[in-house]
Amino acid sequence: MTSFSTDRAVLRVEQLTLANGMRVIMQPDPCVPLVAAHLAYVAGSGREPPHLCGLAHVCEHVSSLAPPGVSARSYPELIEGVGGLTNGSTSHELISFSALLPAHQLTLGLRVEASRMSRPLAGLTPSGLDAQRGVVLQEYQQRVGNRPYGRGFELVQKLLYPPTHPYHWPPGGLPDCIAAVSTSDVEAYFGGNFKPERAVLVLVGDFSPGAVTAEVARHFGDIPAGDRRANDGQSNPDAQQRGNLPPIEGGRREAEADRVPSARVHLSCRAPGYGEASWYAAALLFRSLAVGRTSPLQQKLVHERGVAREVKAQLVTMRDASTGAFVATAAPGVGRLELEEALVAALDELLDGRFPEAALRRAQKKALTDHYSLIRRPERRAEFIASSAIFCGDPARVAVEDECYRRVTPAEVSEFGEVIRREENRVVLSLVPEGDAG
Repeated sequence: MTSFSTDRAVLRVEQLTLANGMRVIMQPDPCVPLVAAHLAYVAGSGREPPHLCGLAHVCEHVSSLAPPGVSARSYPELIEGVGGLTNGSTSHELISFSALLPAHQLTLGLRVEASRMSRPLAGLTPSGLDAQRGVVLQEYQQRVGNRPYGRGFELVQKLLYPPTHPYHWPPGGLPDCIAAVSTSDVEAYFGGNFKPERAVLVLVGDFSPGAVTAEVARHFGDIPAGDRRANDGQSNPDAQQRGNLPPIEGGRREAEADRVPSARVHLSCRAPGYGEASWYAAALLFRSLAVGRTSPLQQKLVHERGVAREVKAQLVTMRDASTGAFVATAAPGVGRLELEEALVAALDELLDGRFPEAALRRAQKKALTDHYSLIRRPERRAEFIASSAIFCGDPARVAVEDECYRRVTPAEVSEFGEVIRREENRVVLSLVPEGDAG
């Protein structure tokens, strides 16, 4: 059984910055003989041109190809060969690589990431690029194309964010754009983004900080920093400027025909980006109204009115803004217009007046349960620390995240509720069965 303590001293982090600009954050935790290594590059789909939507995702996959001379075809194969687990991900802001290793294999994890940073194209061949494009296209089909309602988030983002902003296009990519990625595109992206000064390395687990500091310096210290004045030609100029979002074109309602069995309505709005104090109020509002089988929206729309067979909430957190949505799936025989009307009416009723303190307390308790469940896993805690360091400038936030939830008041939740109630602040997307006019 894995033990875990929420004592603030246990969650304390140590930081250093190498001469080349790479940030290193360490949190020793001797509870189990494991080490989680999480390396995040401040890059992601926000630093790709719109016509190459998916370039960053392709590069994530390409960078996992092992160079010649390594006794494995890929870095994941190398890590898994010693009993480790590994994963890569691409978001709007980040490309991240994580590994959970036996503590005595940490050096291997550091060697892999240093090789990936210093020689990201060493394993690339024309056939290798073709294969990785194919994998990314396959992932798109599994996640979006062949999945009922899979295009919902992609279409909501297009409504909420203007075409010039990188949140407008999905970080996983779009098929035509993915297929168009060339070797020169990949080279340009790596040249501008896989640099030490864009990287944050987080280590959590059973290790000695002194010994690990020397190991990190040995593997990463000689990797040269990039030219910080250079423009790689791939970046969207608005992508990395926080707070540059223009006002939302609210009040929009769109219906999209898809291969779905019944209508689904997304009532969506922009929420604060992670790191803003009001993010916690927004997160608790979505959680309190539509998370769980006994949530108020589930009770009203599923059990009382019978217009929905399912209601849920989504809050997709990003740096500049988050995307919040209440998502209702129609019961048999119910069209999108009836479902949308019922969803809007229920929200207006629930958000009218001061937010109930009892509802807030329930949401806070569930949020804390989820937070503690997450950070007891070293690999998830390392990811959380990296995101907090990059988005908030505060890697030690892991020790105070619970207090951020506890400090939220009913008045703060009500204030965000008023934002949702105003039609000009929200958009409505409906996915309907093909041939269904609603």
